Amino acid sequence: MSESFHIIINYFKRYRRNFFLGIIGLLLVDGLQIIIPWIVRGSIDLLTNHPEDYRKILWNGFHILLISIGIGLSRFMWRYFIIGISRRIEMDLRNSFYKHLQALPYSYYDRTSVGDLMAHATNDLEAIRMMCGMAVIATLDSGLLMVASLVMMFTINPGLTGFVLIPLPVITFIVLRLGPLMHTRFRDVQARFSDISEKAQETFAGIRVVKSYVQENQECSNFKLINQTYIDDNMRLVKVWGLLHPLIWTIGGLCGVIILFAGGGRVIDGRMTIGDFVAFNSYLGILVWPMIAVGWVVNIYQRGRASLDRIYAILNLKPEIRNEPGAESVEIMGEIEFRHLSFSYNNHKPVLRDVSLKIPKGQWLAVMGPTGSSKTTLVNLISRLYDPPPGTVFIDGRDIRSITLESLREQIAHVPQQTFLFSDSISNNIRFGKDLPEDQVETLAHMARIYEDVDHFPDRFETLVGERGVTLSGGQKQRVAIARALAADAPILIFDDALSAVDTETEEAIVENIRRTASDRTVILISHRVSTAREADWIVFIEEGSIIEQGTHSQLVAMKGRYREIFEHQRLVEELEQVTELSMLQLQDAESPENSGDLNDLS
Repeated sequence: MSESFHIIINYFKRYRRNFFLGIIGLLLVDGLQIIIPWIVRGSIDLLTNHPEDYRKILWNGFHILLISIGIGLSRFMWRYFIIGISRRIEMDLRNSFYKHLQALPYSYYDRTSVGDLMAHATNDLEAIRMMCGMAVIATLDSGLLMVASLVMMFTINPGLTGFVLIPLPVITFIVLRLGPLMHTRFRDVQARFSDISEKAQETFAGIRVVKSYVQENQECSNFKLINQTYIDDNMRLVKVWGLLHPLIWTIGGLCGVIILFAGGGRVIDGRMTIGDFVAFNSYLGILVWPMIAVGWVVNIYQRGRASLDRIYAILNLKPEIRNEPGAESVEIMGEIEFRHLSFSYNNHKPVLRDVSLKIPKGQWLAVMGPTGSSKTTLVNLISRLYDPPPGTVFIDGRDIRSITLESLREQIAHVPQQTFLFSDSISNNIRFGKDLPEDQVETLAHMARIYEDVDHFPDRFETLVGERGVTLSGGQKQRVAIARALAADAPILIFDDALSAVDTETEEAIVENIRRTASDRTVILISHRVSTAREADWIVFIEEGSIIEQGTHSQLVAMKGRYREIFEHQRLVEELEQVTELSMLQLQDAESPENSGDLNDLS
C-alpha cells in the first residue's frame, strides 16, 4: 500500500461510526439477496411435487415481498452512510488541499500553473471521491456476494460449483495485467486535463489581448490541438477499459453455458431437482456481478490512485517558509535594516549582492533603478514572501526569522507591482480582511484619491469590479489597492511601483495624504519616477542587484551619476510635454471663432 493511502485511511477512521452503519446496511442487503433464490428453490420444488399446497407458495411469495422491502431500506442505508462518507472525505480533502496551498510560498506558484491546480481541485478530487465511495461499496459488495454465492452453490451441488471456479484464475490474470496499464494511462489523461484548464484560464484572463491582436482563430486552433491530445490519451485509456469489461462478461457467459450443459444433465438423470437448478442459476447470476464489478472497481481504483498520488505529492510538500523554532509574535515599531544581504532564486546567479541599508522608524525610503535590478525582490524579502538568508534582514533589531509569519505580515502593508483585486465590491476590496465601517472606507478612498471616481459609479462602493478588477482602469485599480493597504494601519508600508498608472497631480496628492496621516510609519516607495522619489527622506539607486548610489534628492543630483541622468531625462520630457501642451492651446485659441477675423486680416 502506497503512503498516499494513509490519508484516506485517516479519513475513514474519522467517520468510522458512519462507515460501520453503512457496512451493516450492506451486509443486510447481501444477506437478504442470498435468501431469495433459496425461497424460490423451495417454491419450485413445492410446485413440482405438491402443487395443491398453494397456501405455502403464497406464504413464500409474501416472504419475498418483505425481503424486497428490507433490501430497499438497507440499500438506502448503506448508500446514505458510505456515499455520504465519500462526500465528506471529498469536502475535507478539498479544504485541506486549499489550506495547504495557502501555506506554500510564492516560489511554488512561480513554477506551478493555475490550470494544473484547478485540475487537482476538480478531476482529481472527483476520482478520489469515487474511489472512497462506489469503489469501496463495489469491493465489499462483490466480495461478500461472491463468497455467499459460492457457499450456497456448494451447498446445492459441490461438483457443479467446481466448474464455476475454473475461470477465476483467468479473471485474476486479466486484472493484474491491465490494472497497472490503466493507472499509467489515467495519469496521462489527468496531466492533459491540466493543460486544457491552464490554456482556457489563460485565454479568458487575457481575452482583451487576444481580441486586440485578432488572434481568436489562432487561440481556437491552439486549444483544439491540446484538446485533441486530451482525447487521444482518453482513447488510449478507453481501449484498455473497453477490453477489460467485455472479457469479464464473456467469462461470465461461458460459466452460464457450462452450467446449462452440466446442470441440465444432472436434472435429467435426477441428481438435481428443478428447484436446485433454478436456484443454482440464480446464484450464478448473483456471482456474475462480482466478476463484472472486478473490472469496474479496478478502473475506479486506478483512477483514484493516480489522482491520490498527485494530490499527495502536493500535500507532502513542506512549506519552504515557515515559523522558525522559538519565533515570537512582536509589536513592530518600523525600523528596517539589511546587513550584507545577498540573495538568489533556487541557488542560481545572485540577484541581490551585499546590500547593506538601514531605514529608521518613520522614515520614507525611495528605491529606484532600471527594470530587472531586483527592487521588488528586496521588498519581498522584508515580509518573507521569499526567505532571506539568516542574519541579513532585521526589523527593530530582530532577525525577521525570529518573528512569526503571522505577526510579521499583518504589520506590513504591501501594494504589489501587479495590482490584484478580487471579484467583489469596491468596499470589500478596500476592507479586505478588516471589519471597517462604511465611513472609514470612504475616508480611505479619499486618501487614495479614488473617492471621486467611485462616487460616479451607479452603485458607488457596492460596484462589483469583475474578475481581477477588469472593469476598472489601471489607475483606479492601483488606488483601490492603496486604500486597501492604508486600511491595514500597519507600521510599515511598501508601495511597489504602485503609482505608475496615475498622473503626476494625483500622485502628489496621494503622497501628501499618506504623509499627513501616516507620519509615524516607515514607508518604502519603489518608483521609476523622480517626482515620487524626491518626496522621500532617503533614496537608494539599485543596479544589477547592488546599491550604487544613495542619499537625498539634492545629494544624488549633485553626484552627477545614474540618478542625475534619469532626473535630467524626465525633466526634459516634462518640459517638452509642457511646450507641446502650450502650443496646442495656442493653436486652439487661434482657431476659435472670435479670432477668425484676425486670421483673415493676416491672410
